[in-house]
Amino acid sequence: MDELPGPLAGVRVIDFTRVIAGPSCTQTLVNLGAEVIKIEPPEGDVMRKARPVRGNGVSLIWAQVNTGKTCVCLDLDKPEGRAVARDLALAGDVVVENFRPGVMARLGLGPQELLEAKPALIYCSISGYGQHGDAARRRAYAPIIHAEMGLLDLGGEPRGLEPHPEPVSHADFAVGSQAATAICAALVGVARTGRGTHLDVSMAETMLAMMEWTAIEANGGMRGEIPTFWPAKAIIVRTADGAYAQLPGNPATTFPALTRCMGRPELL
Repeated sequence: MDELPGPLAGVRVIDFTRVIAGPSCTQTLVNLGAEVIKIEPPEGDVMRKARPVRGNGVSLIWAQVNTGKTCVCLDLDKPEGRAVARDLALAGDVVVENFRPGVMARLGLGPQELLEAKPALIYCSISGYGQHGDAARRRAYAPIIHAEMGLLDLGGEPRGLEPHPEPVSHADFAVGSQAATAICAALVGVARTGRGTHLDVSMAETMLAMMEWTAIEANGGMRGEIPTFWPAKAIIVRTADGAYAQLPGNPATTFPALTRCMGRPELL
């Protein structure tokens, strides 16, 4: 049976992103069937050099978020490179970039310029703190966002530990997912109205929206209450074969079922 085309088949995305946050967004669009043309500088996306590498020297991290894209090398410091990039952008349906605010505008590739030339274009900007405001021009990396949004403290405090780093770039992949969702919604809008838009998606706001502690902290914290849902309190046990298992839920309500699974009802 032939594989059906993805829902974004026929959509062309011009991808000016690098590292993880932006590429993870456009990788989702690839997986949904879009054609993604990735613009890279002469030296390539910095993640091409990220270890570990396998086979013919391909970075595994780079490959995970760039598989299926067509890569084009352009020097945006040169007028010729910028001219080709503009032509590509205007030939696409979606432009995605994750430079700091203002960089693309200085190159003549900003949202205002491109949307004036092509009103139906969807232009998505991914950044640490959004395109406007006092923090907009700050550099942002996932570990900084994790710290500022409270994830490090939330990972340690329930266990009585000091804050400790997140093992995964959650903020990068979360904002990539949020941006891909926004692009899909904007494509529906273009189909209905013919008008494009500039999407402003930030890592900081995404992480605040994607964890349940935001509303709690904004309303005075727990105030001594025990939360109903607290993933950090889900106990981890070691089994007889040396493996580990995590047991979510309230121990007071799950323990009877566990004793039955163990064949040890007397533990109740």
